[in-house]
Amino acid sequence: MDNLLQFFDAYLTGWKKALEINGRTTRQSFWLFIGQMILVYIVFSVAIFVVSGVAQQIKVLSFVSALLSAVYLLFSFAHIVPCFTIQIRRTRDATGNGWLWLLGLIPLLGSIALLVIYLSPTDGLMSLS
Repeated sequence: MDNLLQFFDAYLTGWKKALEINGRTTRQSFWLFIGQMILVYIVFSVAIFVVSGVAQQIKVLSFVSALLSAVYLLFSFAHIVPCFTIQIRRTRDATGNGWLWLLGLIPLLGSIALLVIYLSPTDGLMSLS
């Protein structure tokens, strides 16, 4: 039961610290937040897919499909700021420099570099220098 509470607590903490770029985010908290966000996206996508498929036969459900799509869109926009700030805090935790999240702007190589940073332990990359 304690692990389940920790699982949801990491997601809520990500939302509570959505406007904080100071501080650090541990590897576990980062991946729990990202994993839960992806899980919510998958659930929304499946629900929209199923309702849209059924809505072709039943016209009333087209409204439900549109409503689910609107909620999905709002949810996507709402996640922009928490994802942005948690990336800054995670890169600061792993490297000591929060500006390294800008590596993501470099196509392909930047994404690989960020993945290495996100998978690194606290101050893990700083100890290599």
